[in-house]
Amino acid sequence: MYFLVAGVSINNLTTVPHGLLIEIVFIIISAALLLVGVFNYFKQKRKITESEKHIGDYKLEYLNKE
Repeated sequence: MYFLVAGVSINNLTTVPHGLLIEIVFIIISAALLLVGVFNYFKQKRKITESEKHIGDYKLEYLNKE
């Protein structure tokens, strides 16, 4: 969020010579971080689902032994 807000407002708040270029760079960084976060979310979600399957099998084996 920081890079998105900075990218949108830097040209309005300062008189930097290449403000538009800096805005575009910050917005690109923000979009890249968002994509990495979404990718990481689905990757971790898949790992958790696979781990729950393994825990479930061990639990069933334990319950059937008694």
